[in-house]
Amino acid sequence: MQQLPYYPFPVRSGPIKRKLTYDAIVYTEDGHYFAEDSNGYVFCQDSPTTCIQEAVNYVLSNPTGGKVYIRRGVYNLSTNNLQSFCNNYMFIGVGLSPGQTLIVEGDGADTMINIPTLPGSGSYYVFQLYNNGCPSNGYQGPRAFLRHLKIMNNNTNSSATAGGILHSYSSTNSSAIGPEIEDVEIYNPQNTPIYGIHIGACGCPNGVAPYGVVIDKYRFITQNSSGSGGAFGSGDLALGIDSVTHAMLSNSFLYSSTVNGWFNTVFWNGTGELQIDNTAIYGFQYVFSGAQDDGLSSYIVNNSVIGLSRFGSQSLDDSAGTLVVNGPSGYLIGGLSASGA
Repeated sequence: MQQLPYYPFPVRSGPIKRKLTYDAIVYTEDGHYFAEDSNGYVFCQDSPTTCIQEAVNYVLSNPTGGKVYIRRGVYNLSTNNLQSFCNNYMFIGVGLSPGQTLIVEGDGADTMINIPTLPGSGSYYVFQLYNNGCPSNGYQGPRAFLRHLKIMNNNTNSSATAGGILHSYSSTNSSAIGPEIEDVEIYNPQNTPIYGIHIGACGCPNGVAPYGVVIDKYRFITQNSSGSGGAFGSGDLALGIDSVTHAMLSNSFLYSSTVNGWFNTVFWNGTGELQIDNTAIYGFQYVFSGAQDDGLSSYIVNNSVIGLSRFGSQSLDDSAGTLVVNGPSGYLIGGLSASGA
């Protein structure tokens, strides 16, 4: 009689279903896009958002939310069926409700989402997170996590501004917990402006924006932008916050190869506190910028490297009220004005 191997643990006979770690998966095969649930049921094929929107909607149909996994591949978005919220356009809308948690996770740079040429003018974000209704208790607000994704700008229309992630969630009487964005790359090889990440508040009267925003391992690379549009008239923008209690950026790399035309800005701070740790910044024309109406914004910078434009004059700040920079110069602090910033 054959001696069977000894296993010091119970073994169940018959087929064993692998436990999945996601609630919906998006993938591409043979030039088509699909979304299916954790039981293998395909509920989307070849939508304008390459089935990412449908997967998000599927997960958010659960009162507690869930996880969307976007498998490695190239996902070419379409401008058909664009949505809008608070004067911005979006490809993928994330309408969060209190009590929900949403995780959108890919395979790093191998999960690439392409922005096409944009119609008309305005700002077009790949992801916009916003609130369903105006919850009165932000501390029970939803959580959003975006991880391991690459967003590529292929927009050639200089009148429109491409965007990566916009978080617009707000509540009426207390700050909601902010999003967590990890290992996201936003790459702009085009001569058109781009927003990277913007965290703010919109959609609720007297709404309050989030606290505890965490952004880690963020890579923002813009190659040739010289547009005079962009965020707040500032051309390219890597990260903007407004009405945010506290946001933290860490272990990141932010790079602009040119300072042509108008100007490129690393950080724009309306009101709020932005903490920057272990981050390398190179090639932008402005690094720290503020709005003319802000009296409550601050930057905290630790263990970081900042390199401005590699040619021309450089100075600590520009003259009061002067926003346009004529000539190849870089400014550590910009966007200041005599009216109060």
